[in-house]
Order: sequence, then C-alpha cells, then structure tokens
Amino acid sequence: MCDAEHRLGRNGVAEIMQHEFFKTVDWNNLRQKRAPYRPQFKTQIDTTRFDKFEEQEPFYPPEEKRSKKQRKDINFVGYTYKKDVEEQKQKLVDALKETLTTDFN
Repeated sequence: MCDAEHRLGRNGVAEIMQHEFFKTVDWNNLRQKRAPYRPQFKTQIDTTRFDKFEEQEPFYPPEEKRSKKQRKDINFVGYTYKKDVEEQKQKLVDALKETLTTDFN
C-alpha cells in the first residue's frame, strides 16, 4: 500500500509485464491458455465454493457512546482524495476532448 506515484505500473503496463515476478508469463498468448484449475458448478448460482459464516447482527454502539468522528472504511485504508490531482486529470481530459473535436472538424 503506497501512493500511486510509487506503485509498480506507474510508468505503464510494460513495467508490470517486465517485472521479475511475471518473467514466465507468455503475455502474447495469455488469453488462449486454459486455466490450470476449472471448478465444477452444479448450477449458475452454485455457491458451494464460498466459505460459510455464521450470521451476526451488525455492531452499533449505543447512541450516547457514538462519537461525532466518522469511522474510516477499512476497505479504503490509505486512500486519499487529492483535489489538485483530480483537477489536473480533468484539465487533461478536457484538453484531449478539445483536440479530438478540433482534429475531426
């Protein structure tokens, strides 16, 4: 978990494809390969391969003990919205749209 500018692939997909971990992958024929394991299903909605968990009621602290501060969603740990980055992205998209409409008109 790190910022996007430090992640593998920040310089394009070729960076990922050339990584040592993927050295044995035949990228050109990947879609033609048969999966090494193909599970069998009884029906289209067969869920026998999913783990079974006991149902539990969600935990909600009593109203008086709830803090004003919102809990962070653990599914998005480390995610930060960066307004300046999003604004730059939008400016780039707008410029590309303008270029495309200018080139084809």
